[in-house]
Amino acid sequence: MFAYDSLDYPYTSLMESEYLNEVGQALAAEMGSGFRGYRFVVWSMREGQTAPRSLPDIFSAESKSTVLIIVSDEGGSVPTQLVGHYRAIFKCYLPRDHPTENIYSFPIGYAAGVPSFNLLPTHDRPINLFFSGCAQTSRSELWRALVGMATLRGLIGSETRFSDIDFGAAIFQNISDAFPASFLQLTPGFGLGLDRVSYSRMLHDSKVALCPAGWRNSETFRHFEAMRAGCILISAPLPQTRLYADAPLIILDDWSELETTIKELFNSPDRMSQLQNATMNWWKNVCSPAAVAHFICRVISKQ
Repeated sequence: MFAYDSLDYPYTSLMESEYLNEVGQALAAEMGSGFRGYRFVVWSMREGQTAPRSLPDIFSAESKSTVLIIVSDEGGSVPTQLVGHYRAIFKCYLPRDHPTENIYSFPIGYAAGVPSFNLLPTHDRPINLFFSGCAQTSRSELWRALVGMATLRGLIGSETRFSDIDFGAAIFQNISDAFPASFLQLTPGFGLGLDRVSYSRMLHDSKVALCPAGWRNSETFRHFEAMRAGCILISAPLPQTRLYADAPLIILDDWSELETTIKELFNSPDRMSQLQNATMNWWKNVCSPAAVAHFICRVISKQ
C-alpha cells in the first residue's frame, strides 16, 4: 500500500513494516477510490541520517498528492525544511506536534513478528510486572529501583549489587524476585532475549509493563506493544504529542518512585481494571492502524 525508498531499506526489512502495511490497508479501506489519488511515501532513516530535503526522482509526484511518513529517526529531528512540499508530514519520534506546519506525530507501532493474542482482564493475568530489554544506560535507574526492591525483600544478596552491573555491556541478568510473580530481565542487546512470539505472549499475560526509555529516545516499540496487549504501562516521561499527552499511562519522573507506585496500584484492583480498559481504548482510538489511518484521512482532507 505504500511506496518505500528502495535506496534506503527494502520495506520488508523495516522493523515497522507490519504496522505500516496495516495502516496502509486501513487507509485504502477508509478512503475507497480516493486512495489512488494520493501517494503515501515512507522514508526510513538510517542512523546518523537527518530528515530528507526532498524525495528521490523515483518518487517524484505533485506535492499536493504526496503524503510523507518518516520513521526510524530516533534523534527526533523536526523536518521543517519539508513544509510546503507535501500535503502533510507524519513522523515518529517528534518532540511535539506542529499542526500549523502540517507535521504530525506518527506511532512507532509494534515490531514485525510481534503477534497479537486474546486479551485477558488484569485479574486473570499471571504475571504482575514485566520487563525484558537490553542493558543500556538509560535504564540504569529502573534497575537500581528493582535491585533495591529485591534487596529489601531479602531475595537477593551481594552477588547482584547494583554497582556491579555494567550498563551498556552485553549481559544477561534476571531479577524477577524484585516483585512477586514477575518477569524482569536485562539482556545482552536488542532482540537477544525472548523471541518475539514469547515476548508478546508474556506481555499479554502481564498486568503491568515497565517502559523505560530506549537508546536515544524516550519512545519505544514496547509502549505500543504493551498498549496493544492490554497492559497497564509505567513509563519514563514521554513527549507531549497527541499520542501521549492525555494517554492513561503512569508516568514516573524518577524510577525511585516505582516501589510506592506499584504497591498503591496493586492495592487497588478497581483502579487497575480502569487503567487497563482506558489503555485498550487509547490503543484502539488513537494508536492502532485503523485509528492512525482515520487521523491521516482527517488531516489530508482539510488541506
